[in-house]
Amino acid sequence: MAPPPPPPTNLSALSPLARQVAETMARVASDIALVIDHDGVIRDVAEGEHPLPASCEAWIGRRWVDTVTTDTRPKIELLLGELASNGVTQRREVNHPNVDGEALPVAWTAIRLGEHGPVVAVGRDLRAVAAIQRRFLDTQHEMELDYWQRRHADSRYRLLFQVASDAVLVLCAETLEVLEANDAARVLLPGGGGLTGRSLPSVLPATARAAVAELMLSARATGRAGEIRVRLPQPGGQWDFSATPFRANDRLQLLVRVRRDDDGADDEGAVAMMRALVESTPDAVVVTDSAGRVLLSNAAFVSLAHQGGEAQLKGRLLAEVVGDRDGSWPQLMARTRLQGLCPRTPLQVMNGALSIAVEVSSTLLAEGEQEHLGFTVRTVEPRAVATGMATPESWAALSALRAQVGFAPLDALMREATELVERRFIESALDLGGGRVDAAARLLGIDVQALSQRMIGLSLRAGGSDDDGDGDATSVSVTLN
Repeated sequence: MAPPPPPPTNLSALSPLARQVAETMARVASDIALVIDHDGVIRDVAEGEHPLPASCEAWIGRRWVDTVTTDTRPKIELLLGELASNGVTQRREVNHPNVDGEALPVAWTAIRLGEHGPVVAVGRDLRAVAAIQRRFLDTQHEMELDYWQRRHADSRYRLLFQVASDAVLVLCAETLEVLEANDAARVLLPGGGGLTGRSLPSVLPATARAAVAELMLSARATGRAGEIRVRLPQPGGQWDFSATPFRANDRLQLLVRVRRDDDGADDEGAVAMMRALVESTPDAVVVTDSAGRVLLSNAAFVSLAHQGGEAQLKGRLLAEVVGDRDGSWPQLMARTRLQGLCPRTPLQVMNGALSIAVEVSSTLLAEGEQEHLGFTVRTVEPRAVATGMATPESWAALSALRAQVGFAPLDALMREATELVERRFIESALDLGGGRVDAAARLLGIDVQALSQRMIGLSLRAGGSDDDGDGDATSVSVTLN
């Protein structure tokens, strides 16, 4: 317990000079000083070189406690109580109402001039300090907001990266035999393409077999997910193995995920790498909740779904987003929840009026009690477009151009080569779009008018019409001149 303050010096001689004391204190040691009588009423106000913006002269004749905001009245009452008992006070910070609507913060100390004399209260303007505190709090809030935004982005890209790149296997819980494996598992794990039908520990290096087998047996025995980190001499580095038990057709199975952990890589670098991979991959990646509602997606999926941004997809049913017409997507989700992994399922995605053939690999993402579904969607048509370019006619045209080297300038050859390539791309897009100019324009990423102008410039003719004659679904036959 702190010792009581020493008795104050008798200042009774200064009582008649209370106004002069207040003016001197305001001028040399503070921003404002008050002279207060024994009833707590302000009798005089002295301000320093820079007057406060609170019209302090209007305080004269009012009780000191009535000049502060309601929430700081108890502090003034404490000051008056200390003056009555000790004649001197500690420093208290209070707020005064201001003409601009904002509170004026002032730190007050006070002393009584003699046992029955007036009180001189000295105040320090705290607006500059309050501004610094507000800037500090605003900066701290911005830092926290940025931190949580980064955490959200980190989690988002980690989950999308997990869907796009993790090795995923489904094991028989009794024998640890691999029942199903995705493409990444066949590439990353030592067993290569011959994983199916083999015991997972048996395909791993001898130094990792015991630890991985123990993880699988523990998950089987406890019914709980587990994770370990092991070092593999081949293909090298540290690897994270996780095993999640689930039941399929009344049989216990294990969903195993394997990912490489680059030791020494900082989190920001790892997230930047994941962000670059997720956003640059041509494969569309999307994660849904157990009910099939979209949680996360990458730019490729947003483009495939013909949407303006990821925000337009969140919360919507995946089957609705992809324009599912026959219930194939819900069936795939049900199989994924049941089997844990469904690789390379052929499906359709509606991009506007255009139906696009895709291959979908789906996997169960079980994190504790939460269950998510991850989908990697790869379009089939782009490969057909590329294949359509390598026709005998294309090779003949390129050979003819090559034969002109030495007889025609480079810019003329480049113009002819560009025209040839553009012609082939438009032909392929028209073929994939079923002869519809609007569908071909969407495949090429241009509007119908621009495509029509290019076709006229390349002397590509479109003829015929649809059955009802409305002209919206034009049947195109392409002629090369």
